[in-house]
Amino acid sequence: MRTTTAALALMLLAGCGAKTGLGEEDIGSDAVAEVEEVIDLPPTARCPDAELWSSPGKLTVIEGGGTDREGDLEYAWSFSRSPAGSTATISPVHTPYTSFTPDMLGDWVVRLEITDSAGQADSCECTVHSVANPPTALCPPDVTDARVGVPVTLEGDGDDLDGTIVGFLWTVRAQPDGAHPTLVPPDAASTAFTADLEGEYEVRFEVIDDRGYRGQCLVEVTAIGAPPLDCPEEEYSTPTRRAFAIPPIPVLNGDAVTWSWALLSWPADSAGPSPTPPDAASPSLTPDKRGRYVLRATATNLRGLSSECEVVVNATPSGPDAICPAEACTVPLNTITLTGNGVDDGTIVGYHWELTTLPEGSAADPPSPADGATTSFFPDIAGRFGITLTVQDDDGNRGSCTFEVVAVPSEGLRVEMYWNPPDRSCASPGYPVGCDATDVDLHLLHPTATAWVTGLDCYYANCNASYGAVLEWDSPGTEDNPRLDLDDVEGHGPENINIDNPVVGAEYLVGVHYYDASEWGPSQVHVRIYCASTSGVCESGPPVEFGPVTLTNGGLTGMDSSDFWRVAAVTWNGVTCAVRSLAGADGRPNITTHGMVQAGR
Repeated sequence: MRTTTAALALMLLAGCGAKTGLGEEDIGSDAVAEVEEVIDLPPTARCPDAELWSSPGKLTVIEGGGTDREGDLEYAWSFSRSPAGSTATISPVHTPYTSFTPDMLGDWVVRLEITDSAGQADSCECTVHSVANPPTALCPPDVTDARVGVPVTLEGDGDDLDGTIVGFLWTVRAQPDGAHPTLVPPDAASTAFTADLEGEYEVRFEVIDDRGYRGQCLVEVTAIGAPPLDCPEEEYSTPTRRAFAIPPIPVLNGDAVTWSWALLSWPADSAGPSPTPPDAASPSLTPDKRGRYVLRATATNLRGLSSECEVVVNATPSGPDAICPAEACTVPLNTITLTGNGVDDGTIVGYHWELTTLPEGSAADPPSPADGATTSFFPDIAGRFGITLTVQDDDGNRGSCTFEVVAVPSEGLRVEMYWNPPDRSCASPGYPVGCDATDVDLHLLHPTATAWVTGLDCYYANCNASYGAVLEWDSPGTEDNPRLDLDDVEGHGPENINIDNPVVGAEYLVGVHYYDASEWGPSQVHVRIYCASTSGVCESGPPVEFGPVTLTNGGLTGMDSSDFWRVAAVTWNGVTCAVRSLAGADGRPNITTHGMVQAGR
């Protein structure tokens, strides 16, 4: 049993909001909601008791509290009113509680002010009545095993040395967030307390004597019960052969629970798939046949009390499942064979392949043939290409999957170049008359060359691998020879030049010439430089990128006044390379004319 007046005698304790200890008051649910809604709200001060009764010479402890979104609060207690002639002092001042000893009969108004880190403040007050011989409230023992929803009887009593107890009052002083407990009746010595949520409740019992004086005590009630579940009212729907994640069932009081799922009924032609895993809060069910599946979910809390819900899943017929190849690794300009498949309740009768994503600068064609279980694809540059396979069954239902073909450079040095939007290129299928037929050429200059457009400059005229052209550079063999794998003359590109094994310490220069504007005017040009092959399994090392850079051409093919962009210098160290921009000190691209570079580097 906890008795406020008796506790005051034992601990010299009586306080506004004081329990028989000095803990801070629980934060009320309303205050939390208000602070969460508006970030800039000031803090909320709380004095759990509006008034208390004490007597001269008795230490009185007053509890307070406050809420704030940031959680950092400063406390300041003071007397806002005290009897004339009183010399009582309040201490401590800067804690969630305070105390003082009345030194005479009369009323003290104790004020709590809280201030947050932003300087915003709030306050509350408690009136302490110091009277001669206030009544003593006698509380029942604390209740540790009240059941949620089941009334528990609380028997109180009172004592008065020089008067008569004429009234009683029960109130709930603290409760779990969202709780709405009841006390019936609230104004008799005996009441029935009913908790609606699990948790800790603090119930205040007051006695009132014939002079209007009051005494109070507190009783703690701990409510336990089976976990309250918010069972789903709706039935779920999912296709057959698809793993359906059953949404978690909310536990309304936040109690820690263990779960157990069981399949109660299933269609007659079904094998009765089990929820997996059966002890998860949100297991998966994969219906194998069309129809209704009924499951039971059992939640058990740490006290061994359980609640149940029934969950219904309706399985609908599903379309086919496409089965894509695994991620395919290859090198640029290498044709790769791809094979797909599908599973269905019926028969797969059709296939369709699409190129859905591609690296910037690529003009790769879609897989061919587009219809069939097996197809081929030709990646034209380094990067990741997304391909989608769609299968169709004999009912006309379709299913798709997507995978990637990753083209990883295998050369020590690879330079790629492209320009302008690919969809306006004359190489774009079905492009009308007047398409973009601009021609931009990629160049790679040997370290010993003194000028461009020579035998020491790899470009379309002398090292186009498509025509078998070969430039013999440096050591015997082909490892250090450059090759132009692609030469595009119909807008966009890409073009690329490669050296499998560059000379260690040699500095190669990368250049771009706007060869033919084809009446389209300026072109926007991009360059990528790859050094060494990979940075991981099926992953190219990051390229050094330049552009877009605007190049112009007066309109005459190959004219000496057309723009030539000196892009970068590349030095190979045997493992990778260092790339140095040839832009000016102001960051502007190093653009000259075709005529000038024929006279010097």
